[in-house]
Amino acid sequence: MNEQAHVEARLAAVEQAGGAEKLDRYFVGLSLKRAQHELRLAINAELAVLGTNISQLNVLREIKLHPGVSSADLARLAFLTPQTLGQQVMQMQARGLVERRPGEGRKIRHYLTKAGEKLVRAGMEKTREVDARVLSDFGDAELAALVDAFQTIERRAAEARAHAKRFAPVVVRP
Repeated sequence: MNEQAHVEARLAAVEQAGGAEKLDRYFVGLSLKRAQHELRLAINAELAVLGTNISQLNVLREIKLHPGVSSADLARLAFLTPQTLGQQVMQMQARGLVERRPGEGRKIRHYLTKAGEKLVRAGMEKTREVDARVLSDFGDAELAALVDAFQTIERRAAEARAHAKRFAPVVVRP
């Protein structure tokens, strides 16, 4: 998006409230979503040479951080549905990146192979390179403030989601 489009987008997002500007909160959330989307695309473009993407890399990273993690926990950690995780893990297992072993009861435990460990190292290096380029205009204090703001948004959104679930209307089907 060019500079003029940014200015126009901001002006479109600002409402005049008694002569004072007030930023439309929807635009803030939309801007956050757009930034995340563009960052993901930039990272995926770099990871393509390794035959992976940020979603798969995140799964591999979580397995590295939590060896023997169950499928249910891995899905939550990787922000995936159990079905999507199952598909990805099967693909990664076929590529020799992940080993699945039986756990307690019906649980399946996940471990990285040597090839999986190698891919995590290479993928995280490429990801950090993209992050460094994208975030190069920000100082450490600004980045810390961004992380703090993102964590606050995450916490409040989780609270709002929990509240909505608690008070969601019950639909009775005949």
